[in-house]
Amino acid sequence: MTYNVRNIAIALVLAAVAAFLVIAYTGDVQKKAKSSQQTVAVLRATQDIPAGTPASDAIAKGQLKVEQVVQQDEIPNVLHDTGSLDGTLISDGPIFQGQQVTASMFKPSSQTTVISRIDTTYRAIEIQLGKQAILSGTLAPGDHVDLVGTYTIHPSDGGADFDVSRIIVRDVEVLQAPEVTDGSSGTKLGQANNSSSGDSVILKVPDSVVPKITFTLHAGDGALWFVLRPNSECNGDPNQKNGCEGPTTLATVKSVVFDGLTLSQIASSIYLPSPKGH
Repeated sequence: MTYNVRNIAIALVLAAVAAFLVIAYTGDVQKKAKSSQQTVAVLRATQDIPAGTPASDAIAKGQLKVEQVVQQDEIPNVLHDTGSLDGTLISDGPIFQGQQVTASMFKPSSQTTVISRIDTTYRAIEIQLGKQAILSGTLAPGDHVDLVGTYTIHPSDGGADFDVSRIIVRDVEVLQAPEVTDGSSGTKLGQANNSSSGDSVILKVPDSVVPKITFTLHAGDGALWFVLRPNSECNGDPNQKNGCEGPTTLATVKSVVFDGLTLSQIASSIYLPSPKGH
């Protein structure tokens, strides 16, 4: 073999090796590129979610949805569907739009602080009432209630006192509710027996409502009652409450007794016939 032929042979071998390396490298790059474009389903926030939001509310309102993200963008321990999230849990802190959701972002209400669940003009107020008035045993953190107040009016003209009742505030979120009792002694599970009457609830209310609540509590026993609202789009967003709120009415003796009656029925109830012989 001449010198030139040997050099040509070596060059051909090197060229073949180089071509193989280029093909292998290109294939690896294409494989990685294809892998980087693969997507995976993750649970993400579609809008900002305030701290203290029940998981069930966030899911029902579409604040949490399953979306596809590039696999390499998937964060550790992310949830992949809404079924993996206990609806009774609440957000431990604010969750921001676009953020992927992990189980550690939601905790039982007993493990979250009240202060982390109020902001801006909202305040937390603790109210102690009788078990029926406060819906003890029914009420749970994350529920929404309306508050009904009853008052005695003392006319300035010296007329007889009379009572009135009305809803004083609507759509109040429950931050903490009475714990479940053991059913035998009425003692709260995990706590010593408390001799004080009634149970207490912590509510999240606008600061403008706080004086209405304290004024009503000052009116005496039975002056304030809770009524439970449905867990639906009627709660939270004021722009979605069309059809959820009835008219604000004032209940009086006359309205309670005579509402729905005809004039003749009212007249017959007021002007009763005299007994025979009189």
